[in-house]
Amino acid sequence: KGIVIYEGIANYDDGTWNFEDFSLRDGINKLTLYAYNANQVIDSLSVEIYSSAFINSDKSSIDIDADPDGDGLIDYLEQYYGSYPTDADTDDDGLTDYTEIYYLGYDPRSVDTDKNGIHDADEDADSDGLNNLEEQELGTNPAYYDTDHDSISDYDEVTTYHTDPLKTDTDGDGVADGIEIANGSNPLIAETSFIT
Repeated sequence: KGIVIYEGIANYDDGTWNFEDFSLRDGINKLTLYAYNANQVIDSLSVEIYSSAFINSDKSSIDIDADPDGDGLIDYLEQYYGSYPTDADTDDDGLTDYTEIYYLGYDPRSVDTDKNGIHDADEDADSDGLNNLEEQELGTNPAYYDTDHDSISDYDEVTTYHTDPLKTDTDGDGVADGIEIANGSNPLIAETSFIT
């Protein structure tokens, strides 16, 4: 459980990248590929990959609608992870079992998964300035500093620019918030013309 950092060499053959010995944890995994030239990063690409023991199991006898506590985890998964199927927040730390397992890789039965003296809800897993509970309340991804991929951290969107951290283009004018801010335009007011 938890964020897994994988470092290794990828082979480029016939137009495709190939990795060996790569594994995913349950939940949302962020994979970032870096291209180097003379030990300098020349390009990178990030993707989020969803993995679940449920997806990879024999689901023939599983009731996929059984979620009495409405936390997003069906009874089968609650049993698998040891959380309570009738309590959306098994450890009463403010984070739903779903958020703890699938976004953060935390133990839904412990208020302080890493035993560092800071409650899971108060941790800032993505180091964006918002704690995990604030991210859950906003609907942002607590494991990724820029949920909508507009080049502005979730914290800055909420506290500085007052843009929507769930929308790449808050004003809907076709230009991402990060580009507007970088070019001195107002990301809250749609404009008919924009010079980059």
